[in-house]
Amino acid sequence: MKRLTIALLISAASGVAIAADGPKAGQWEYTTEVNIPAMSMPEGFQMPELPEGMELPPGMSMPQMGAQGMKQTMSFKQCITDEEPVPMHEDENSDCKLTKMDRKGNTVHWAVKCQTPEGPSSGEGTATYEGDRMHAEMTMTSTVDGRPMEMHQTINGRYLGPCPK
Repeated sequence: MKRLTIALLISAASGVAIAADGPKAGQWEYTTEVNIPAMSMPEGFQMPELPEGMELPPGMSMPQMGAQGMKQTMSFKQCITDEEPVPMHEDENSDCKLTKMDRKGNTVHWAVKCQTPEGPSSGEGTATYEGDRMHAEMTMTSTVDGRPMEMHQTINGRYLGPCPK
């Protein structure tokens, strides 16, 4: 009985080590909460309104303004591989490129540079994958109306299954 218990514990521990080795390849769904602190907002910034008859893309909400600044939530799906473990929401209005990616076990650290209609921006993030879940923090810096603006993102992900064909 002791041998069976020890064998089960070794087997379970091995499975944890394998699972912690990196992100699970496949389809992931990410929910991103974007926060722009009030002190980082351009002076006199007014939240644009969605034109009548227009709808937001699925998974995106209108930004919310408050005393702390602006907050927006969006979700997207992405196929993750061992070679590309960084969650990157593709946006037709910006061109983003990974400039650095370091992976140690189940943690991925990356840097990105983007070109948007408002100008260039850059950022760094760190994601930790644990089984079917992922959590990341990312900070982006850009210049809007000649003033630096910082944006913080919290990204939570969940594994959905194999990538669609």
